[in-house]
Amino acid sequence: MEFSEGLAAVEVGGRWGWINRDGHVVIPPEFEEEEVGEFRSGAAVVVHNRKLGYVNTKGEMITPQKLGWASEFTDGVAAIQDDLGYGVIEASGKVRCRMKEE
Repeated sequence: MEFSEGLAAVEVGGRWGWINRDGHVVIPPEFEEEEVGEFRSGAAVVVHNRKLGYVNTKGEMITPQKLGWASEFTDGVAAIQDDLGYGVIEASGKVRCRMKEE
């Protein structure tokens, strides 16, 4: 089990969530896919029904789970792809810039 920003992903009953270093559940296991990401810049990638989104360390969704592709955050930004094309978002969920697919 690896911790990132004080949290570690755990599986409970086939669903994934995060615990803190004391073993307390911080984000309830509600994500169906095991491809949850590490926390970086206060956010992690989560997968549900084959769509991606980001959750913060409090368990709040900072983007809707409708992304087709999402990178982990680096220096406070991440690359995404959704129905509108490609973009760069901040850890707050705010889209910084966007490029349409041609």
